[in-house]
Amino acid sequence: MQNFLTFNSFNFVFLFLPIVEAWGLALFAVPLLVTEVLGYRRDKEFVELYPAWSWPTQLLTYVAIFYAIVWFGARRYNEFIYFQF
Repeated sequence: MQNFLTFNSFNFVFLFLPIVEAWGLALFAVPLLVTEVLGYRRDKEFVELYPAWSWPTQLLTYVAIFYAIVWFGARRYNEFIYFQF
């Protein structure tokens, strides 16, 4: 009979997989919740708040969005396959 506290690959995956899955969910959920809260506090949609920001804040937002796309974007190359009839 094996003790549950001993290390093996199954126990490692079983214990830490929910943490990895929660991190992936938080990665997408936190920006959505932040923009929703900002819009709710001003009783507007988030896109309606953007033109009222100062230009440094707008620039910082553009740069943050750019780097978020670069860092969290897909890193695989998928070959396009098509059929001609």
